[in-house]
Amino acid sequence: MPKRKKAQVTQLNAEHCTKCHQDSLTYIQTGQYFFMLSILPFIVAIVLTFVVHPIFLAFIPFIAWMNFKSAKKKTPLRRCTNCHHTMTPQQLTHQA
Repeated sequence: MPKRKKAQVTQLNAEHCTKCHQDSLTYIQTGQYFFMLSILPFIVAIVLTFVVHPIFLAFIPFIAWMNFKSAKKKTPLRRCTNCHHTMTPQQLTHQA
């Protein structure tokens, strides 16, 4: 019986902010996080291609690969709209 209560508590913690204990969380998925990570480096690589040298186009697949790896590792992010605290999946499993 205690295992069931513990499972309910960890599920409750996942739905509430760990800092302010409010339930107003927004979820950032893998695609959104990948877009936020990648848009500025893509623009910089394209601008450098026109300004400096076309070799900078070779960095775009590497940027995409690295950002996709980090987005897959860190998502789904949970962000509190009240206190702006961000919780990663690793933080939620360490607290449980």
